[in-house]
Amino acid sequence: MLNSINTTTKQIIAVFSALSAKTTLDALSSSTIVVGVFIGSAAWWLVLALCVARLQDKISDTTMLRINQTAGAALIGFGVWQLQNRLL
Repeated sequence: MLNSINTTTKQIIAVFSALSAKTTLDALSSSTIVVGVFIGSAAWWLVLALCVARLQDKISDTTMLRINQTAGAALIGFGVWQLQNRLL
């Protein structure tokens, strides 16, 4: 699965590189892209924060502890897996 994510990332970078190599963007177009990405990111984080704020009181401390432990174990597992792939 991670190989497909890595491949997709490389494809996205290749598409943007190809677009920028063949076309030149003026200041207005470049600014529009930057502002659009900024607004999209801000909207995503706003929605995410609002959802968390609404669900915060509905999750018990025990459930939150288990979610945190599971997320931590997953991060450690992925880290160990990546180290094994890089070192072997």
